[in-house]
Amino acid sequence: MITGYFNSQSAWQRAFAAVGIAVALTFLLTGCQAPQQSMSWRGVVCRDLPLYGDRNWIAIVDSAYPDQSRPGVATVVTHHSMFTVLKYVLAGIKKAPNIRAEAYTDKELNYVSDAQTPGISAYRAKLTAMLAGIPHFSRMHIQSIHRLNKDGKLFSILILKTNLTMPYTSVFIHLKCGYWSNADEAALRKAMASASGN
Repeated sequence: MITGYFNSQSAWQRAFAAVGIAVALTFLLTGCQAPQQSMSWRGVVCRDLPLYGDRNWIAIVDSAYPDQSRPGVATVVTHHSMFTVLKYVLAGIKKAPNIRAEAYTDKELNYVSDAQTPGISAYRAKLTAMLAGIPHFSRMHIQSIHRLNKDGKLFSILILKTNLTMPYTSVFIHLKCGYWSNADEAALRKAMASASGN
């Protein structure tokens, strides 16, 4: 049938039909989907911030941070510096009305020396300056990994891997409700307890 069709058409019509058949076969073989470009890490952050709220996490980590296997944990390799990624994420959170940040850093960072890792003191100083004005806590690195693994059962976690090659330099940002403070929550719970007589 196709051969008969080609014999009755002009050369340009046959060529046009051949191209059409090739395109149709390509779509059939690829599941009728055009190839998709992978989204940049900035695109991922812009896409996810409006979705995120209380209890989500964004971790900005060094290049040796492990790829966690929990389905709720997504890892993106940025190929950028720690401070470039951290600055972008914090700026995005600051503009978002739905979320605010609490930061956790590795307790071990306070004990890494310049003799072990040249430049670590300068890193600590710059990190402290960048986190100014944000509630900031310190805990053991493995505790943060376990917390992300646990919270990943219920909530989305975004891990942004940087090209930093210094140990214990990760910043774990716990997102909280942007329009409800910890003090508001404490007052609410106190009022509820008083009302119930507990």
